[in-house]
Amino acid sequence: MIKGKTVSLRPVEPPDAALMMEWWSNPRVVDCHESRWPTRRAEIEERVNRKPDLQKQGEFLIILTESAATNKEVIVGHISFDTPMEPVMVRCFDMGFAIHPDHRRNGYASQAGRLLVDRLFRATTIQRVQAHCRATNEGSAGVIEAIGMSQEGTLRSYVLVDGCYQDAHLFSILRPEWIDSPSYAARFGGL
Repeated sequence: MIKGKTVSLRPVEPPDAALMMEWWSNPRVVDCHESRWPTRRAEIEERVNRKPDLQKQGEFLIILTESAATNKEVIVGHISFDTPMEPVMVRCFDMGFAIHPDHRRNGYASQAGRLLVDRLFRATTIQRVQAHCRATNEGSAGVIEAIGMSQEGTLRSYVLVDGCYQDAHLFSILRPEWIDSPSYAARFGGL
């Protein structure tokens, strides 16, 4: 578990398959996200059976930290990372997240993102963490910027949604910007 002040990240486990299937087939959850999650039960079970590997990929549930102490988890979202290409070729992770609509606009996604980025930079030799969102998704763009990423550009016709291609914005943060930044604590108030 990766613990933060308000939220903590817990690896997705096999008993979470039903929850993940419910979330990723719910239009309220995926309304502004292109889902990386399969919607068939067998594929979801296969995915939740994978153990996080900080060199390749990881899937985490975002839970309220205070609820973890009471053994009654309040799950507010999901965050993941993977390598967009073979790790030998690209020293980069691609990060994605979703917060359940009932828990949005509380700062949970940005804190979870900072926790994950910090863990990735401190536990690996990765040079870059990136994220993208649909160009029309201002909420996710705000979260990604709050994590500390800078917008690099627009990926034209990048995401297929309801039969139509849509643009996406690409954001990133580099190792020196995170690890060596003297203003880290001032900018984010710690984790």
